[in-house]
Amino acid sequence: MHSKTDEITDIGFEPFYNLTEGPIRLRGAAFVSPPSDLYVLNVRAYNYRQTRETVMGQSGDLAKECPHLFKPKPISSYLTPPHGSSSWFIVIAFTISKPGRYNLRRVRIDYTAAGHPGWQYIAIDTTVVVTNPPDPGPTPLPQSAVC
Repeated sequence: MHSKTDEITDIGFEPFYNLTEGPIRLRGAAFVSPPSDLYVLNVRAYNYRQTRETVMGQSGDLAKECPHLFKPKPISSYLTPPHGSSSWFIVIAFTISKPGRYNLRRVRIDYTAAGHPGWQYIAIDTTVVVTNPPDPGPTPLPQSAVC
């Protein structure tokens, strides 16, 4: 992925599948060992059936740029049914303040299952190459080019 300094970058995850006998509620998602120059803006859930897509690497504040399509919810607002797929996907929005090459290897997912807290890692193995914006700076795209 390529990004500019302080540009909002989004990394999303496919809808989850629950292998257990009971529902699962997510409690959090965070990068494991993030670089000091990375700042997480928000972690949100989006309804997959509404958007018909996931976000694997986009730029910008999805809810502001495409409010008719991306209607965020807290990640704890969705349950994944037993032996079923979730109707949502998670997006972590972040910025990186300095140019460089950043390896984001894993995300930790915290959840509650059968009334007990649990967690697991998801390997994302993503490299983000961050550069300074060229003079005179980034050119904003029209909304029709974004959504």
